[in-house]
Amino acid sequence: MFFNALQYAAEEQYGPDHGWGQDIEVLVLLYSLAHGLSLSVVGSAFGIPKSTVHIIKHVTGKIKANLKTLISLPTADELPEIADGFCQLAKSPAFHHAAGAIDGCHIRIKPPGNEYHKEYINYKLFPSIQMQAICDSTERFLEVFIGYPGSVHDARVLRNSPIFCQALFPPAGWFLLGDGGYPCLEKTVGLLTPYKVPGLGLLWKEHLEG
Repeated sequence: MFFNALQYAAEEQYGPDHGWGQDIEVLVLLYSLAHGLSLSVVGSAFGIPKSTVHIIKHVTGKIKANLKTLISLPTADELPEIADGFCQLAKSPAFHHAAGAIDGCHIRIKPPGNEYHKEYINYKLFPSIQMQAICDSTERFLEVFIGYPGSVHDARVLRNSPIFCQALFPPAGWFLLGDGGYPCLEKTVGLLTPYKVPGLGLLWKEHLEG
């Protein structure tokens, strides 16, 4: 889905007949973002001129301009379908009010060469910034919050994100699914996390029906 979103942004910028296929543009963009290489090196990897690699800047700008179209919170009418998807995935009707799933992801970076270097070292001992994301039952991104250093705990990132501070989502009566790194919350953000029972592992159902 992310690849399709990038293709959409590329086509919006240049139209379908700009001379280079959207697949190549998207691959060049992803390769450049992943490795942080010079335009010359990226161009050599794909066998295209350095001048053509500059197209990634335009595609990136278009993605940013269309970000709220590609990643947006669902409407009230869309929530039942999302919850039904979670029920089908879990094979349980207990998730009939699940509006999304939340988790964090560490994005590897080259840390700043100053006194703040250690702040970016995460629990896996590599430098990163964090991305907090909420997805629906089809793995579509609903909201992202990016920028906290890797050393910051997921729960703190949540408490400083717009979703929590502005109580943007989910609406009353609905909840997000989170892992054990998040606290169970009832106010501001409805958030349920699993808990461990000896011999049974992680349980959700009792949380939802209790």
